[in-house]
Amino acid sequence: MRMDDFKLKARSEASSMNMKHQVSDQVLKRKSCCFAHFCSMTWQKTLFLILCLGTATYLWFTGVHMDIYRQSLLSLCFSVDRVVFIKTHKTASTTLSSIVQRYGYVNDLDFALPYTGHMFTEVGLFDKKFVKPYKNGDYNMLTNHARYNRREMAAIVSNAVYITILREPSHQLESAFGYYKMANKLRLSRYKNPFQAFMEKPERFLAERRDFHLWTQMKNGQIFDLGLDHSFHDNRTMVNDKILQIDKEFNLVLISEYFDESLLILKHILCWDMNDILYISNSIRARQLRYTIDDKLREKIRQWNMADRSEERRVGKECRSRWSPYH
Repeated sequence: MRMDDFKLKARSEASSMNMKHQVSDQVLKRKSCCFAHFCSMTWQKTLFLILCLGTATYLWFTGVHMDIYRQSLLSLCFSVDRVVFIKTHKTASTTLSSIVQRYGYVNDLDFALPYTGHMFTEVGLFDKKFVKPYKNGDYNMLTNHARYNRREMAAIVSNAVYITILREPSHQLESAFGYYKMANKLRLSRYKNPFQAFMEKPERFLAERRDFHLWTQMKNGQIFDLGLDHSFHDNRTMVNDKILQIDKEFNLVLISEYFDESLLILKHILCWDMNDILYISNSIRARQLRYTIDDKLREKIRQWNMADRSEERRVGKECRSRWSPYH
């Protein structure tokens, strides 16, 4: 072989080797870039990617249908930690509030609290200015006594589940009369049955009030707590509009007479555990503060509390159908 041919062949081989090295370098650079990009991902994204790949691989090899997989995902629920509970007087609301408050305490949630005492307001509607400010002003729960005012409450606890509780009106009024010792306030203690004496002329006692701070519970106390003033209690249109509003805006209305069944529905809605709804009854009045009610007196109470009666019957009818599986 001539020297010129040898040099030409050597240059050709050198050029070919150089090109191979360049290609190899480019491949290595691409691989290193991919690896660097993978490493630069946050651990959350990396974990999510691994889970997706693992799930897809499992479904592929096991032959599990995607519709079954979707159904299993839909059956999952996440516990609710944003709750507004509208307390109504003498309806087992203190027992219910203790359940909600215990859940918040155990899970380190933030409560909207009044400046003093345990009530935001007794007569006026709730206002966000009644809340004692702390932290960033966004709270998880509102459970103290407050008259329902959706707009102001939503400004304090956003994206919340709204719940309340009702009781059959004759039981509720008799309980309130005894627990708050209205017989003493209204100077009826001398009667054998002070509650029956009150129901002889309830209009007069409501008008006098005697500077009794819970006079609002003498008539339709439950619908009053839910935002309807006494001046509208005899207006059927206003009462029906309020009942429709409650039905639309509340996620659940519990019924005191079906307390345990109501709690099971609450557990389902909030996706809580059974331990979360265990309870001990609170604020039980003494035996001497209980009064006998016959059928005639019961009917008179229901007429006097017609707004509460309409509300309890309307909401209770729907709720009882939801409780039937738990009987």
